[in-house]
Amino acid sequence: MEILQAHNTGSCENGTQVSNLKLQIVENRDFYQFQNSFDGTVGVGEGLLANRPSTCTVGVGYWATDQGEWNSQHAGADGELFTCTATNRWTMTYIPYTYPHPLQLGVNAPAPPSGLQAVVQ
Repeated sequence: MEILQAHNTGSCENGTQVSNLKLQIVENRDFYQFQNSFDGTVGVGEGLLANRPSTCTVGVGYWATDQGEWNSQHAGADGELFTCTATNRWTMTYIPYTYPHPLQLGVNAPAPPSGLQAVVQ
């Protein structure tokens, strides 16, 4: 895979010189690639939480398929994302919002405002 880089040399509105500006898309920060044989060094893996590697490189991810319950249309665990936030330290960083969204079902939906009046001035 090719990583794209953009280089820009010029000046800002206030006249400050900008040189060697590098914009980079970085794997394990801006995107992840699924790894069939995930070992915690690059990309993202999935499986049971107990099978998550004990060692990891900062930025990689692991989708624990036996954790979290957010999809009411699917019985059982739906998954949580753990990312490596420090060498060999996994942190749960993402649980999808409840599905379907409660407002779609009218459950706990707020009442519409009442007593409103439009005034022309």
